[in-house]
Amino acid sequence: MTPEQEKSHILQGFNNGYMLSIYNPKILDRLLTLPHISAYKEGLEKGIATYEKHKSLLLNSRAKLQERKAKLAKIKAQEKSIEKDEKER
Repeated sequence: MTPEQEKSHILQGFNNGYMLSIYNPKILDRLLTLPHISAYKEGLEKGIATYEKHKSLLLNSRAKLQERKAKLAKIKAQEKSIEKDEKER
């Protein structure tokens, strides 16, 4: 196999691994059990790993955003409570 073909197989495997991780993990699991060209399988595994990394980064970002929103809501509620107490005095 030429280096160009090997790069092509790695790239195809990467693209398929990444996209199937998103859209159809069941097919991906089945695909991993089948025999493949080693370069394709290497790309497939790298695509899966990259997707998992991106997914965890995205979930962490969303969790931080929700945490910040909750803190802001709590601060606003405290401010309203303080204003209400001051008006009553």
